[in-house]
Amino acid sequence: MKKLLFALGLLFPITTVSQTVVTNSDGDEMFNFYTGNSLAIELETGKEEVNFNYNLPVKKSFFYYLNADGTTKDTTIYTSRNIQFAVKIFNTGGNIDYNRIANNRVGFEGKLGFQRTVDKFAKMSRLEDHNQWVCSFGGNVYLKEGNYLMLDAALQENTKKPTSFGINLNLAVYRVVWMASQFSATIGFREWNIDDLPSYYANTPLASNGSFIALDKEARGKYGLLADRDFYQIRFANPFFPFHCAKNVSNRIAFTPYGSVELSDKAKPDYRFGLMFNMLGSGINREANYKIEKGFGIGLDKGSNDENPVLFLRGTFNFGDIKKAKRGNGKLQ
Repeated sequence: MKKLLFALGLLFPITTVSQTVVTNSDGDEMFNFYTGNSLAIELETGKEEVNFNYNLPVKKSFFYYLNADGTTKDTTIYTSRNIQFAVKIFNTGGNIDYNRIANNRVGFEGKLGFQRTVDKFAKMSRLEDHNQWVCSFGGNVYLKEGNYLMLDAALQENTKKPTSFGINLNLAVYRVVWMASQFSATIGFREWNIDDLPSYYANTPLASNGSFIALDKEARGKYGLLADRDFYQIRFANPFFPFHCAKNVSNRIAFTPYGSVELSDKAKPDYRFGLMFNMLGSGINREANYKIEKGFGIGLDKGSNDENPVLFLRGTFNFGDIKKAKRGNGKLQ
């Protein structure tokens, strides 16, 4: 079943809504814009995974201010409370084999939780005038099963399927139209050291002075002793929208400084700080309806274990409407 869903995601990568706006070079989510009643099926080619996400609304609300006449109103935000469902299916065996899907080493991750979302901003200027703020928040529990080919000290290959579980928490604050803030955390009650283990390659590995000679570029599996550990990660991001008053495409520009700290009971702390430039999927307008939508991004960050900064690209470049439609006279043109 996992391989069937993985194949369908590869063949039909349909995305109806995007939530992750900013990531770091490791692919960790730095800033998300959650929306209610949203379904997303997305293929991440770089990480070789398929994501299925659905936020089921149980209550929808909107907030407004009455105008001076006492009858008309300006709606400022639309929110909802949602039950969050998510499934991620990922390949752990190197490059995807599109000819034989069954040959891929497929793992999965499931999430279930609650999310209070800000679905849409409207007349954000009224919120600023009254010195008010709004937030989204939520959390989920996750369960993950890997699927790895391991090579032991006797050069024997074995399949290991370690199980992980923990919780994710998030809080985003919106007070002014030109900036947002998000804090998030992952607490892994049972994680594994798989990312710390060296890879071995498709050719027969040769031992030389305690190290392996790689004869092929595609990693086949991991070498070493698989061990469980506790895992904690704290993340923050502050997107800035400097041209939100612009009437052209520049109101899509965002600059996001971000950082993360990873702690484990069996590894040194890892700090990663960076900056991402984004061209968002839609513009920011303090006097009109808008969402913060995923777009194209260029990022630069550096971790405490990196020798040099890492430059990377993320997302999709959305040009929007190339040519605006002409106004008609009410008749079919």
